[in-house]
Amino acid sequence: MVLWDFEEFEEFGHRITGLGRDDYFGLNQQKSINIEDTLSLLKYSIGNTEEIKEDFISDQNFWLFGDDNASLEANKGTGKDSILTILDRKWLNTTNGQQAKSTATTLALDYKQLPNDSLGLWLVIDRSGQSDFSVDVLEYLEPDSITADSVAIYNDINWDVDGSGQDNFSFAKIQELFAAVRIVDLPTCTDTNSGLISIDVIKGDGPYDFEWVKLDGTTDKVNGSFEQEFEIDELTQGDYKLTLKDKHGLTFTRHFNLPLENDIPVNLGPDQKISEGEKIVLDASELVHDSLDVSYFWEGSFGFTATTKEITVTEPGAYRVYVTNNKNGCVFEDDIAIEGSNIKRIGVYPNPVLRNTTFKVSISLREAEHIEVNLLDVKGNVHQSITDKGKSEYLLDVKVDQSGQYIIMVVTDGGTESKKIAVY
Repeated sequence: MVLWDFEEFEEFGHRITGLGRDDYFGLNQQKSINIEDTLSLLKYSIGNTEEIKEDFISDQNFWLFGDDNASLEANKGTGKDSILTILDRKWLNTTNGQQAKSTATTLALDYKQLPNDSLGLWLVIDRSGQSDFSVDVLEYLEPDSITADSVAIYNDINWDVDGSGQDNFSFAKIQELFAAVRIVDLPTCTDTNSGLISIDVIKGDGPYDFEWVKLDGTTDKVNGSFEQEFEIDELTQGDYKLTLKDKHGLTFTRHFNLPLENDIPVNLGPDQKISEGEKIVLDASELVHDSLDVSYFWEGSFGFTATTKEITVTEPGAYRVYVTNNKNGCVFEDDIAIEGSNIKRIGVYPNPVLRNTTFKVSISLREAEHIEVNLLDVKGNVHQSITDKGKSEYLLDVKVDQSGQYIIMVVTDGGTESKKIAVY
């Protein structure tokens, strides 16, 4: 039995400390502190009592702990995790034996060696054991007591509750009002409003008033009150803002991103500029995991198409890629403008086109301009109008539901140009 793989856990190979029992070697370690931890920052013990019991645990049950030797400074996370201030140092626990998985342990943390904080520190646990200290995946445990000598006691800690064999943990500053947003269900490409989240208040005094707003310019908003936990359903992919207020009037605000289930990241990067004779390679597969069965379809200005994962661009234009997950049919896309045109160019294709079928309007300009594109019938009636600005390359989708002859009128800062299209 390998209790601690030094190669696999090399990052956490500092101050390795163990609890456990091995009858063959006469080991029955119920309390432990690493000899290198000369200041006794962290002490480990089995159960919640100081009493040593011969048969407290059975043979071949072990807990091992190690840390990454980072500093004991506390810093805020980044992005949405900036709402939590956590120690730089992180620990790893490995658990072996069925009894060890169901037996509680105790941690004793010496606050005197850590940044001073009047509210104390949460023990925060990443149950995946993958060093994921994102705010919304952590388990938060307050100390059960603090001794007169400023030692925080965390009782009833069970390890490896998910059967992964390991957990990561650290310590974060307790806040007067704090909430995690737990994902229950993700929206899917076939059921885009099937997202479900739970607002989990970690610290505060209820009841709580809340406001949940989607940050996409719409009026999607949920208001209400709850005591400790509240679920919100029928959510779509996107960014949200949560505002929470407790009974004392304390306010907590945070942001949250709800992704799409099995989302395939597609990112062609920022717009680029091309010179005559230059070639630019665009690769849509850079962020796509090799295990995924996907297909690619590219379209670009003036009729360009391709089905490879990467293309070589030799002329200016707007380029768009569609990445299809062949397992479920979900399609993810991104586009990029390759600038550098030395002429104004407008194209409409395919032409002619079936009604209710999308056709493209490509516009290539020498420099960024405002555009207005109008779809008119032969009598001059406007059926559609599209405006956009700030770009030199445009690739627009247009669809007509009635057969006939139409005119595409493109208005730019430099003038007006028209193209005919037949819809049958």
